[in-house]
Amino acid sequence: MKRMAKQFTLGLFLLMATPAFSQTCTDTIIIDFENLKTVDATIHSIVPGIFDDDGAELRAVALGNVQPYFNYAGTLSPVFAGSTMLMVSQDEIKLARPNGGLFDLLSIILAEVPSFGVGGAVLVQDPTPVTFTGIKENGRTVSFTAIIQPFPEVTTVQFKGFSRLRSVSWFQQIPGPMGHQFDNIIVRLD
Repeated sequence: MKRMAKQFTLGLFLLMATPAFSQTCTDTIIIDFENLKTVDATIHSIVPGIFDDDGAELRAVALGNVQPYFNYAGTLSPVFAGSTMLMVSQDEIKLARPNGGLFDLLSIILAEVPSFGVGGAVLVQDPTPVTFTGIKENGRTVSFTAIIQPFPEVTTVQFKGFSRLRSVSWFQQIPGPMGHQFDNIIVRLD
């Protein structure tokens, strides 16, 4: 009986050590930008457009010959959507691990960057689509289009199938509203 128990224990150990049990990402992080929070009405910039946080990296990738950068609004700015969010203008946004590791994208919060009319009133815009494209471990792509509601409403996007990713990219929507802001990106790291 002892020998059978040892064989069972060894077999269970070997089964647990096989790669099939390590195929999911395990460390969950929330990428937020509260450490950038400022109490003013200014639009601030991060040049170059790179933001590292807990093993994940956001990068603004220029579509032209302009230096890419991120912006964020002070809490007294009319574009502030309730928490400190990053935004870019007409550039690609790329999320990846600096070490090349894999991750699962679980969710993100989006808000429109509003336009203003005469007298400073917010111009009501139509809901805006933003398409996210992930590159999986095996090179295949997965995509999802989210619809951002007009400012000041925020939109929480839940992703399905965005697992075992090498990167995720999305673009600002031009023409249309001035773009979107993003915050609270929840990822699981491998």
